[in-house]
Amino acid sequence: LFKAVSEDLPDGMASEKSAPAPEEEVSQSRRGAVSFEPDAAPQIKIDEDEAEASKSPRGAEPDAVHGQRRARTLPTEHLTYSSNKARSGSSARAALLWKKGRTVLNDKEARIALAERNESGHIIVDWLIRTKNRTKGGCVRTVKDWFREKLNSTYASVEQAKTSMNYLERDRLQGYLFEAIVIECKKRGIYKRTAIQALRDVAIQVREFKRAGMLLRVDVANWCFRDKLREGAVKTVVEPYSERQKEAEDFWNFFQQQARPPFANSYVVSEYKPLPIAPIGAWFGSSSGRKAWPRGLDDDDHQSRPTSPGSILGGDKGRMFFSGDPAWPMTMTSKPGTSLGQLRYQREGLMLSRELNAGGRKAAASRGSPIHKSASLPGLSRPMPLVGNPGGKCSLDRRPVTSGMAIGGGQPLPPLLAGRRKYIKECELRKTMPKPRSFVAGRSKQLLAMDGGLMDSELLSIAALLQEWPSLEEVSLQNNALLTDRGMAPFLRELQGFPVCNSLRSLKLGRCKSVGLLTVDAIIQLVHVAGNLKFLDLNSIQIATKLHLPLATAIGEHPYLENVWLAETGLGSGSGTTRECLSRCFASMTLKDLDLSWNCLARDDMQHLGLALNGSKSIRKLTIDNCATCSVPGADTSVDEFIETLSRNTNLETLSMQMNRIGWETALVVEDSLSFNSSLTTLDLSQNPLGKVGVRNLLRLVCRSSNKIRHFETDGCFTGGDDTQGDNDTPIYSFTNPGGRYVLDLSRAYCRSLLRMLHKYTARFQLPLDQVFVNIEYSLGQWKHLVNPGFGKIWEVPHQGVLSITFSLEAELDAVFFGNVPESDFLAFLEKYYTTVRFRMGWDKVTPLLAKWRQMEGNAMQQEVYLAAISKDFRVSIPQLENMCKASRAMTNQTIGYLLPTIPDTGSSRYMAMMMFPQLEDFLSSYAAMESLLTFNVQNPNGHYLLDLGSGSDYAVAQRLLLLDRWENVINKRLGRIDISARGNRSHFRNETHQGRALRLRVNSVAEWSMPEFDQFEFDYSSSWRRPEDAEALTDALWERILIDMYNSPCRPRDKLKVLRQISHNIYISSLHMRQLLGYFQDADDRAEALVIYIQRVVDPQNSKLFEVRFTCSEERQGLKHRLGFVTVFPFWQPENQKFDLDLNCNDQRIVGTLLVKLSLVEKRGNIRDVTYTHADGTPDPMTMGVPMAWGDKMPVGGRFTATYCCSGDDRQFKERKKLAMSHGYQKVEAIQEHEVQWWTGLSEVPEDVLELLEFFISRVPNMDEAFRIMDNCGAGSGEVSLRALETGLAQMQCHKFPEPDGKARIGGLFRFLDSGGEGTITRKEWDILGQLWKEFSMTIREFVQFMIFAFGPRLEDAWQALDEDGGGEVSEEEWMVAVEKIGYFGPARVVFALLDNTDDGCISYDEFEVLERYRPESLKHR
Repeated sequence: LFKAVSEDLPDGMASEKSAPAPEEEVSQSRRGAVSFEPDAAPQIKIDEDEAEASKSPRGAEPDAVHGQRRARTLPTEHLTYSSNKARSGSSARAALLWKKGRTVLNDKEARIALAERNESGHIIVDWLIRTKNRTKGGCVRTVKDWFREKLNSTYASVEQAKTSMNYLERDRLQGYLFEAIVIECKKRGIYKRTAIQALRDVAIQVREFKRAGMLLRVDVANWCFRDKLREGAVKTVVEPYSERQKEAEDFWNFFQQQARPPFANSYVVSEYKPLPIAPIGAWFGSSSGRKAWPRGLDDDDHQSRPTSPGSILGGDKGRMFFSGDPAWPMTMTSKPGTSLGQLRYQREGLMLSRELNAGGRKAAASRGSPIHKSASLPGLSRPMPLVGNPGGKCSLDRRPVTSGMAIGGGQPLPPLLAGRRKYIKECELRKTMPKPRSFVAGRSKQLLAMDGGLMDSELLSIAALLQEWPSLEEVSLQNNALLTDRGMAPFLRELQGFPVCNSLRSLKLGRCKSVGLLTVDAIIQLVHVAGNLKFLDLNSIQIATKLHLPLATAIGEHPYLENVWLAETGLGSGSGTTRECLSRCFASMTLKDLDLSWNCLARDDMQHLGLALNGSKSIRKLTIDNCATCSVPGADTSVDEFIETLSRNTNLETLSMQMNRIGWETALVVEDSLSFNSSLTTLDLSQNPLGKVGVRNLLRLVCRSSNKIRHFETDGCFTGGDDTQGDNDTPIYSFTNPGGRYVLDLSRAYCRSLLRMLHKYTARFQLPLDQVFVNIEYSLGQWKHLVNPGFGKIWEVPHQGVLSITFSLEAELDAVFFGNVPESDFLAFLEKYYTTVRFRMGWDKVTPLLAKWRQMEGNAMQQEVYLAAISKDFRVSIPQLENMCKASRAMTNQTIGYLLPTIPDTGSSRYMAMMMFPQLEDFLSSYAAMESLLTFNVQNPNGHYLLDLGSGSDYAVAQRLLLLDRWENVINKRLGRIDISARGNRSHFRNETHQGRALRLRVNSVAEWSMPEFDQFEFDYSSSWRRPEDAEALTDALWERILIDMYNSPCRPRDKLKVLRQISHNIYISSLHMRQLLGYFQDADDRAEALVIYIQRVVDPQNSKLFEVRFTCSEERQGLKHRLGFVTVFPFWQPENQKFDLDLNCNDQRIVGTLLVKLSLVEKRGNIRDVTYTHADGTPDPMTMGVPMAWGDKMPVGGRFTATYCCSGDDRQFKERKKLAMSHGYQKVEAIQEHEVQWWTGLSEVPEDVLELLEFFISRVPNMDEAFRIMDNCGAGSGEVSLRALETGLAQMQCHKFPEPDGKARIGGLFRFLDSGGEGTITRKEWDILGQLWKEFSMTIREFVQFMIFAFGPRLEDAWQALDEDGGGEVSEEEWMVAVEKIGYFGPARVVFALLDNTDDGCISYDEFEVLERYRPESLKHR
């Protein structure tokens, strides 16, 4: 149903639609629905009128007959539904019907649909079915065929295709096994049947996921739109083109009026005829980017045409370009052979032509230039006539121009025109081309000259106007690098005059790099007198050290100054006055925006900057880009001291710290200092080597609801040194798992912040500090725990000394989770822990984060760092994951790969996440990368792990196991269990190595290890979980089906083990089932892995020797002990004939030695035999007095101890063994009685002569009781067999197994083995060892027969034909071993051969093979 809903429901389904009532159908889609009724077969209902409508033309009205909806029901076979298993067959069938526009399936489609309906699987099978049914022609092919075709067309490598096919087969096998288990468990009442309400809840959850995703996409889009508006809110207001054109016309008309040729010869003014003005599109419409030239100009003027708009200096010889106003670039070109007076002024095609004599007119006429035209700017709408003197000559009046002067003896000039005349006069004196600026034209109160081409002479010309325009409000001269003190200082002194200084509001001189002391001194004087100044920009002006304090004083004392930019002004740089300058600047009561970027501030300067900032109540924005001094590796940067002081700031709203060498360590200081900041909203850390750890710290900061940060920048922060630090030199703080050993140098800001973060963690859960901080060492004496200042307050940390502490998570787990989570439910614990501890992006913070992700589209490196940062400490929901995948489709694989560990581990969430892959190759490649997490069974974590900590999935598995280790340790302490760990640290990790080095050489336990994010981590995990007392094993029939399905599956053995691991938490098995499972695998490592997976799920641990005897190799046994623990696999119930090799340096092996001594003291001291002990220094101990009794309480530390334990059935103490199994083995076996134990002996535990005797008895007597009666009758008949009675009995039975000359010696050795008590006689219980061996023989043969029936059917003749390949009628031992291995039997095949070879000729005939009919299992005799 879950897949049916997620596949068929449309996006944005109406939420107001009420959920169906319990008696109604669970879900109803547009095209069909699946109805469920308790204890009834599911049915597919299809609306026939919709089918007809789909075939009718669009818009046609349905027939009246179809007014009432009729449903046609297609019955399907009964299947059991489980909340852990989803199916899509019914939905796929309904979709197939509607896709074809009919309600009847043909035979082939029906078979395929039915096969998909019955197809069992997990994520892979479901994804393939969904994808197949959406492709053209996919509905008429099976999943396997369609998948094989896709693989052949996708992958060129055969190996890749095989690997992908193995994924499918493994998933199908898992589905088959899980389905069989669930059906049986529901029939037996172990599992409850899934309620209809549970299915309805899943459907509602899917709908809510879709609605939440839709709302989230809208919020993110709105946020991005508002962010663009915010970035473009402050823009320079540009006048309309028509107004600028009118302004330029007025200026040049006035210039034309005042212009006179400098020569005394006559000047003929020709008639004026304006040229047409080209439209704006003619200038910028060229596709090549070069200006188009307006029509109507001379053809030979092409050399003087401007090459690009806004040029400052031209390229051709004899040309000069001016751009006083960016919108009106001006060029002045001198043509060859002309005098200075013969100029052609061009302004974007507007030409001013002045012919000085008749010859010039003739020359112009010969070129085709216009003559007899007025000397005016072509194209101006209202040309003004030139004013001449009585002599017919034109000249410039060089008298000072005032407002009362007349034009040619006419009316006096108004102030506007007088200012223009004065400006033109000054330009003439300084030989500078006038420019029609808005300020010069009198249309603006702002002097804007940011073009970078301003010269001293032009600035001095403008300075002459300052007293004419007393309302100057803004001066912007940025980027004019050619200005020097010669022009700037007089200009600024002019600004100091009254009333200009009172009207000035903004002074922007940034990047005028050529100015010097005179200019800076003038600036200081101007700041003093300009009482209304609010904006001061001095960026990139080098200020002498002696002028730092006067400037800072002027800034601090100014009554209205709000914005001061002092970037790259030489502040700091080793100057002793830096701190005093900062203090005076921050003394201002009005300063809001301060830019100190690109100044070299040392550590003390930065710390003083922070203190001064905290003392200021007006600063809202601070920019300190690239101010930090260089630092050595392992030391803090100077900016760390400044950041640490920000924890006390309450006024700053915007902070920019670009390019300050802020690494992942400093990022933690930022997180610590700004976590509870209530004013900061914008933080810019671009171009800093944060790396993924630093970005993670920043994202944790942004996600906190205790601050107001919404806007943050991290451009260029994807590099960093977070993957190269040592394990414990500089530990990384993990918010999810902060436990570990920390060595903190409190003189470093990073270490102080890390200590504060740990204390904040304890305060969050209200944990006692003395239980959380343990193993404390402080270099300056006794350490006193920090005092909790309260929520949002600052933890005061000392600034001296080295502190070594261990932060223990056990206090948190005990106080917060114990009692609220079932002890044995590991999945519930992890879900509860992650939900409580990890950051969840709320609606107020998730939108900025997702908007930032959307803005990073196309920057793959930065996106990957962003994903790696989120993947460790965050909790991501399905709508958020879907939003990120859709926002950056190119990063879908990486997004799901990194964030899959962050979503809830519930089946529905993980299922929906995996369904987001768009293409088959994406799904398969990502599945391979995430396989460790997808196949990890948290409910049964036992196993061997080799994890790459650089991979998100592998790191997630390691982190989960670390948390489980601490949780199990809490449970063991609560239950008062003995520590049976390898190193006495209560850890469930064993054989841990990182980077190929043993972890025990660096830390005492993984609990003290701050896990890095690089290299390989290899270990074994042995859980202390034990099966409950009321656990029920699977039935033999179901286990038989599981083994058959595994045998028939084409999966590789290691894939079958992964399937067994994934389903292991749902089942319990018996010791006999475990024995059969071990015989299924050929490789010793596979057998060991199978035992590790299921050893704690055996319901009868008292019979564990049934499967332990399958491990005949001592190396295999020793390897299992090292993996699971010597105490865990200790044979509490049947330690007879077990050999022990113990390294007394290990805690668990010392406990095993203690158990042996304790058991021997209770049962019989002589049971410990073949004892050797070697001291730690290599000296052997003769042990003349035997094993010391004191070892029953405590074994010595160091050395090696070996022994064999032997015990007679008469000396066995069942109650003591049971007690030790409960106290040391954690086994829940209170109800087990002695008669429930199947006493067993393995064939590899006894000497060869014992097996020879066993074979003889099997061929002579029906059971071992009869053999004992015969032997007893040969003696005294007292119920005990002596050595003489044994020899006599064997002689009477004509046993020739022990011929002379050593026959008696061999019988004597056999007798001593059977007389385990050493009394000189064999009792009935001691004789039972032969009966146990007989049972082992019989079970081995029965298992072989059972396997043959599974493989070849009920007729053993078919099996014989497969074994006798050459048809010779006999099979030798070599042929036998090759044949049984070929058919897949990996049990004790040699034992079976020896039993069948009655003639001892080394071959088996068919007659001897027929003996197997007697061993056919009862359950298989009907076959």
